[in-house]
Amino acid sequence: MGLIPFQTLRKSNHDGPVKPSCEVIRTSDELKNFYDLLDYENPHRDIIIPPVNFDTEMVLAVARGECPTEGYSVEIEEIIEHEGKLIAMIYEINSEEGIQTACSYPYHAVKTARYDGEIEFRKNGKLKSETENK
Repeated sequence: MGLIPFQTLRKSNHDGPVKPSCEVIRTSDELKNFYDLLDYENPHRDIIIPPVNFDTEMVLAVARGECPTEGYSVEIEEIIEHEGKLIAMIYEINSEEGIQTACSYPYHAVKTARYDGEIEFRKNGKLKSETENK
């Protein structure tokens, strides 16, 4: 089992997608579609698509969807290679009492080395496939 390095492209608790998702993005069109969704749902923000070389890199993104308060977040904590597949480990923080009641839309997008095999997302010890919530 080996750790795979990655770089955060964008992380926010406020301007993510309305619906929860786990995304594996392997083409520039898929990345544009993801950022178009962010821009569509947040037209007041100037969201710039980061450069990604899809010959050698890919993007993994997780979104919690709409959350009832500002006390929620999500993060891809680590990516590991294990038994012939990549596993993205997801860490979530849930609301604490006393947090403002404005809705939040947490998400995290990272860039890592391209991997064309199976990719899984694990949250709180539970496995999520790359196509769940699409």
